[in-house]
Amino acid sequence: MDPWCGGGVRLIEARQLRDDARYVGGEPDGERLARAMVNAEAGEAQITWFHWDGTRLPLREGTADGVISSFLSPATKPVEGSLGEVERLLRRDGTAVLLMERDRDLEARIRDESGLREVNRRPIHLRGRHPSVYVLKKR
Repeated sequence: MDPWCGGGVRLIEARQLRDDARYVGGEPDGERLARAMVNAEAGEAQITWFHWDGTRLPLREGTADGVISSFLSPATKPVEGSLGEVERLLRRDGTAVLLMERDRDLEARIRDESGLREVNRRPIHLRGRHPSVYVLKKR
């Protein structure tokens, strides 16, 4: 599941790597969502798409084995509200792989206050930025 799918690339690539799973993506921006749907059709990827707010997802608690998303535009993607939804939707021992700017306060809140735990963090260089890929597991 990708709560902020943008053009759908992460889900399309995941689908190509493993086609025996159900993939769900959503985006509050209608134009981006339409682009994701066109991209998926071109890549012949079967993905269920939703037009939604990534901080209030219309899915049942514990329904996702995994979440993959990018939170590199915090002005348009409220990271903390979205992390609460990621935590709510993940099944026990579910995994989230999230691309985010390094934020030590957020890391401390994840460690001390959430039902998620960081199992890995890899800093990367991306177009002059220095975000990290976080791998989180639900406790």
